[in-house]
Amino acid sequence: MGNLLKELLSEVVVTPYDPKIIERLTEICNDIAEATAVDDIEGYIESFVYNKPDMNFKHCVEDYYAEKYPEEEVIDLPPIFAIVLAQFIAIVCITQYMEGRDQATASLILMNHLLFRKGSLTRLILPNHIKDMLSKIDVYIANQDNIVVDRECGKMKELLSDPDYLDTHYQDADIKAEVRKMAKASYLYQQQLIVGKYKGVSDKKPYEKTYNFLFELLKHTPWKFTNNDVVALLRQVMTEEEQKKTATIESIVKELVEADAELPYDTLEKSSLLLNYVQSGEKEVPQELKNRRLTVMEFGIYIYYELLLEYIIIEYYGSGDE
Repeated sequence: MGNLLKELLSEVVVTPYDPKIIERLTEICNDIAEATAVDDIEGYIESFVYNKPDMNFKHCVEDYYAEKYPEEEVIDLPPIFAIVLAQFIAIVCITQYMEGRDQATASLILMNHLLFRKGSLTRLILPNHIKDMLSKIDVYIANQDNIVVDRECGKMKELLSDPDYLDTHYQDADIKAEVRKMAKASYLYQQQLIVGKYKGVSDKKPYEKTYNFLFELLKHTPWKFTNNDVVALLRQVMTEEEQKKTATIESIVKELVEADAELPYDTLEKSSLLLNYVQSGEKEVPQELKNRRLTVMEFGIYIYYELLLEYIIIEYYGSGDE
């Protein structure tokens, strides 16, 4: 990360900036990043995704600089620095300081906000660094849910026929593995029942159908870090003709508003853009997104991760209202 800030600044500053100041700013931003929690990272993400400099943040950095390096001249950073430093902090947070569930959740928050940049990351500074952050949620889920379901359950007869079998074998690692495998198999069976419920539904309103399917799927997913293959599941539910359909975000939201689509909670996360538009009504869709088009599959993937974030935040971070 030593040269990252210099690399970011080189994309927006015509003349090279003072290396000493860049070094000092790197130290300050690392301090901020190390102390940043999941609840706080969204402000930095919003700044660089929407290209909006946070002037309060800029002044805080300048004050921090004056306090940390009192022997040096007071700095007055250009407003663009607020965006660059915010992106730097987000990158360092997600790739260096955050771990496990926090890292995955921060990655998911970023992923959801990037609907605003759908189709192109070119307006972001060094988009390749953004891509590095997006994979964290899927990697975390894949590592968490490593239960392989097969037919090799050697103790199934004992587990099913003897109610007390687990009482005497609760410390047996093989038995624990079998019980987890059976629990996963049970969930996959329930999942297929939901798939079957929506597979034959008319495709006249494919976005409404897709939303209702994914809402019910995640609502009844007992462990939200289950490794659901959302693309494969959507292909089971949608016909080929449905998959090819496209619509503007404005019309998609209107379809869901008119259907009175059920939302997971009354208070929604800011990064759940589509869910917030549905809650507020289609008139709230910003001008930049109104005519942007999504296929049914694209919509399904976006809305799946928005719903997933809502449940993760409530279950593991305790915010929002049920």
